[in-house]
Amino acid sequence: MNWRKATLLAVIVTLLVVTACSGPAVPETQAPTTAPETDGQAAPPTTVPDTEVPPPTVTAIPPADTAAPPTDAPPTTAPTTGPTTAPATTAPTQASAQVTTQAANAERVSFRAGATSAVVTGDLGARETDSYVLRILEGQLIEVSVEPQNAVQLVIYGADGTVLRSGMGEGSFFRGVVPSTQDYIIQLTAGEQAVSYTMNILIPQRVSFETGSTAAVVTGDLGSRETDSYVLRVLADQLVEVSVEPQQGVQLVVYGADGTVLRSGMGEGAFFRGVVPSTQDYIFSVSAGEQAVSYTMNVLIPERITFARGATSAEVSARLGATDSHHFVIRAQAGQTMRIDVTPDAGVQTSIYGVDGSVLKSGMGGGPDFETELTISQDYIIHVRSADQPVNFTMEVEIE
Repeated sequence: MNWRKATLLAVIVTLLVVTACSGPAVPETQAPTTAPETDGQAAPPTTVPDTEVPPPTVTAIPPADTAAPPTDAPPTTAPTTGPTTAPATTAPTQASAQVTTQAANAERVSFRAGATSAVVTGDLGARETDSYVLRILEGQLIEVSVEPQNAVQLVIYGADGTVLRSGMGEGSFFRGVVPSTQDYIIQLTAGEQAVSYTMNILIPQRVSFETGSTAAVVTGDLGSRETDSYVLRVLADQLVEVSVEPQQGVQLVVYGADGTVLRSGMGEGAFFRGVVPSTQDYIFSVSAGEQAVSYTMNVLIPERITFARGATSAEVSARLGATDSHHFVIRAQAGQTMRIDVTPDAGVQTSIYGVDGSVLKSGMGGGPDFETELTISQDYIIHVRSADQPVNFTMEVEIE
């Protein structure tokens, strides 16, 4: 009996010990309050991107709150948070609607047939704004100038919201190439004082050469004091020659899109020849005087001939149509001898002159071949022209 009592007492003691040990333990159901990382693991990956989940120790921000504002989760990292509610997608729609309304309320500017510019005048009260709209094609160059410059703020933007000129301290002049075909809105705003303004808008006609050609011809008609403008892309160090007929009664101005003036047009006639300093668009403006005039403008960019290192000659070739022309230019030094040999020697003629205007060969009679000792260091232009039949020619130029 004694051993049975002892055994029963031992069992009772054991149960009491086990109960005492397990009683103060933290129940497993309370674990989330002290282990927030388990909530982080349980959150759906589509609503809590890794880049947006707060540190595990921050339990005051539930996963739902971290995904609530779409602006806090960029579409690239949280595409499932609902892009239709993100301001980034709704803003363009609102801006487009606003621009569309502004364009509808703006006065449309139109050019007369064949014209490359338009002039608009108006009156503004203090802090008032006038708006204009103009359709411009992709790649076209536009120039807008407003007088007086210091009294008017100029803003230019596309119907798609593209800003060309913000008007923030930029004056009232703009020149640049538009990025896309669309309507562009031009806004003029007065300052503290009322102002009467004149706005000149220029969209020059782009001159293009036929494939393989070195020249282009443009014709036009100008009324009294009217101006036609053209634009041409020219590479740095290329030689450009522009001549307008008739030379009297017209004025020629040449300048780069960056504002570099090659020819100011102040009493200089209607001819220009020179090497451009940089690669860019160049604008050629032809203006009439007191009398209306019909004109022809010839634009020439000759093909430059270069020699291989150590060589004293080079060979070039081209195809000419009937009564067609091709121009070359080559640099030579005083005291050197220039020789030109053209094949075939029938059906083609050459004329040669320096950029200073000195004529070495007029091309009036005689064959196309030529040889002379040069007296001036400069570029020389070689003009090859065909007769009344197409011809393929090869020309060897030697300078030694």
